[in-house]
Amino acid sequence: MHGVSLVSGYTCLKFHTDTTGNLIPSYTCQVAEKAQAEKIISQTNKQFNPLKSVSRIEAYSVMMKSICVHPVTNALNWETKVIKKAMELRFTVRTLDTFEPDRALTMQEMYILTQRLNDYAKKNTTCTL
Repeated sequence: MHGVSLVSGYTCLKFHTDTTGNLIPSYTCQVAEKAQAEKIISQTNKQFNPLKSVSRIEAYSVMMKSICVHPVTNALNWETKVIKKAMELRFTVRTLDTFEPDRALTMQEMYILTQRLNDYAKKNTTCTL
């Protein structure tokens, strides 16, 4: 599967404690639960943090997982492994020294990354582990 598909009439399991409320869009619970089921986000977190912004490295990690690109990582090397895989697959032109993983992802970067991921997903129908 590439990505997470939303459906109408979804009933939330309410695994996350923060996916409903006045400022939270109605589809947030479905997005969180399906992303978790597809192992795009952590299987253990009880909070989704839907209103929190994400860093560049977090965005790359989640978006790459959404098209089944899963670099082999651990808690100590995950950022480096995600950057190296993004470089290898040409999702970024940055290097380890210029990636700035903790900086926010700009809208421009998000659009470019989304296009590159979409192009990759069209050509690669199986997951890379």
